[in-house]
Formats: sequence, structure tokens, C-alpha cells
Amino acid sequence: MSIVRLPRYEEFPEIDLYADQVISYLNTHLEFFQLDETKPIITGTMINNYVKQKVIPRPEKKKYNRDHIGYLFVICILKNVYSISEIADLLMYQATFAENAQAYNRFCVELETCIEHSFNQQNPPIAEERSAGSKLLCQVTTSVSHKLFVEKVINKYKKEHPTVDSKKRRK
Repeated sequence: MSIVRLPRYEEFPEIDLYADQVISYLNTHLEFFQLDETKPIITGTMINNYVKQKVIPRPEKKKYNRDHIGYLFVICILKNVYSISEIADLLMYQATFAENAQAYNRFCVELETCIEHSFNQQNPPIAEERSAGSKLLCQVTTSVSHKLFVEKVINKYKKEHPTVDSKKRRK
């Protein structure tokens, strides 16, 4: 049994969605990636900023299609480790190797594998004999899975030890 499973591109809604529907869809599927319960994973303002910054294409008639949803999944997952500008560069780079559906599905498989290894405290998969794009994807998903593991351990510790003040520990 896997720790997390992201929906694949072909599992996205077949109809285009309005921003509030996209937000609800993403929040439902990205709950595992929520590190800070006080901060939303995605908001309408965030989506608008990604459009303005040309990280994702403009919606058509205020509706978002499967490509938009795939981009937003990747952005929401990567933004805890990478800047939006770095994510935009990574998306552009990855687009040179595969179509959106294939690139997104590869991302999901690679990320799920890395998370499985991180949370089971195993070595990450070896990126030998892979293309440059595949090696980069492996490194990106490995960094995300390690960060996620560390944050989850820290959050669990804080919940189990709520009276420990971080300022007192440093003295």
C-alpha cells in the first residue's frame, strides 16, 4: 500500500472547472502535502498570480482544463521547496521531454516512489542510465519527499510535545 497517490492526468475531471472548483479539487487531493494547517495549499489569488507570472496559461472563459490542473498540482507540491520562478523553469524544461499528460504522470510516479522511500527510510531510487530530464525529475522529487518527511516528523513532534518552547531549547 502506498503512502500517497496522486490522481493521474486521465483521472482529472473531463469538463473544464471554475477556479473555486479547481481549488476544492486540489485541496481534496493534496491534503497529505499540507504542512501548515494555517496556510491554504492554494487560493484564487495564488492561481491568478501564477497566470500573471505566466507560470500557467490563461484560463479559457474563466475555466481551467486538465493541463491547468496538472500544472497546479505540480506547483502546489513543489512550492514548499522551490521558488515559483524555479518551478516555472522546471516546467518549461520538462516540457521539452514530454507532453503535459505524460510529464505529469511521470512526475506522480516518481514522487510517489520517492515519498515511499523517504517515509520508509530507504535509499532513493538510483538515477543511473536515465535521460537528463528523468534524472532532474528524480532529483526534484527526491528533494520534495525529503523535505516533506522532515516537516512531518517535526510537526508530529510539536503535536506530541506542545509545551516545549523552541526559544527555551536554544538557550
